[in-house]
Amino acid sequence: MRKLAQLAAQGADPTHGGQAAKRRGQTIAARKQAIRDWERQFGKVVDLTIFEREILPLIRDVPLSRLTKATGLSLRYVSQIRRGEKTPHQRHWQALRSVRASSKEGP
Repeated sequence: MRKLAQLAAQGADPTHGGQAAKRRGQTIAARKQAIRDWERQFGKVVDLTIFEREILPLIRDVPLSRLTKATGLSLRYVSQIRRGEKTPHQRHWQALRSVRASSKEGP
């Protein structure tokens, strides 16, 4: 971390711009395409409260690592989801439901 801070102070932060920005852009584009594909097949979400009522209670006690592994979402984002601060796109809902079912079977 100290090295990153030094580089950032010198205006050469490797976490921004250059290759990092290119990778970030590619990831964002891929996620947007996945959402478009999902919505083309299944339609747009109309009632986000379904997640709050049906799925959120099931994942409250599921370890973040399991949620991350099941969805491919970042640790930070699944943490926000589990706390009820964020609602993931509906294409992740089935994966979140299945994590709960598999977590009952043991570690």
